[in-house]
Amino acid sequence: MRRVCRTRQCVAGGLGVTLVPESAVAVEVRRGDLSTARFASPAPGRTIGVVFRSSSGRAEGFRQLAELVRSVSPTVPR
Repeated sequence: MRRVCRTRQCVAGGLGVTLVPESAVAVEVRRGDLSTARFASPAPGRTIGVVFRSSSGRAEGFRQLAELVRSVSPTVPR
């Protein structure tokens, strides 16, 4: 969280721009010293993955985590 705070201060001071999660926008612009802009379509995205050693004793837990992520995001491939 400290890094986010420092980054926000740099941006507010005119030293650059940053990307923040949409869930953080309201908090970050509350003071009024920052403004926001949205990306035009298509908006950028990211791909995540769950990778683990096949010999891991926690393999089943990792598989369950992957299934949970799939269940909440319809765009995650099976």
